[in-house]
Amino acid sequence: MQTFTNALYRLLSHPECIEPLRQEIETAVSEEGWTKAAIDKMHKIDSFLRETQRLDGLDGGSLDFLESNLGH
Repeated sequence: MQTFTNALYRLLSHPECIEPLRQEIETAVSEEGWTKAAIDKMHKIDSFLRETQRLDGLDGGSLDFLESNLGH
């Protein structure tokens, strides 16, 4: 959940990103509906989320999840 919170915080910290991301979503959904194909067209959203993860790293809960599932 912290990853989502970090992404939301970064988005609100950079309001200039909101409109381009919104336009990308509206365009993809109008062309494809709420489908995997639409999500695959959301390159700016993908980049924004990846950059957030790069800057903030994995949260502690994610590391606990990975450790428990990898058997370490």
